[in-house]
Amino acid sequence: MIGNVGLYVWGKIAGGLVSADAWGDLQMIVGVPPAFSGTLGLDACVLWIFCGSVTVNAGFNASQGFFLY
Repeated sequence: MIGNVGLYVWGKIAGGLVSADAWGDLQMIVGVPPAFSGTLGLDACVLWIFCGSVTVNAGFNASQGFFLY
């Protein structure tokens, strides 16, 4: 592993009636070609009642190409 990259983005619209945040945690891997692997997620709420979230594992490497699961 060469390094770790984290990201976090959030936002609200309509005075906060709709809100969402997205995050990611990726590990960069040395190789030819370079590769990465990690987790991406999304959380959202509408009217503070209807909330949902999803998390996926994502990556890219020479043998599998780009993948999500």
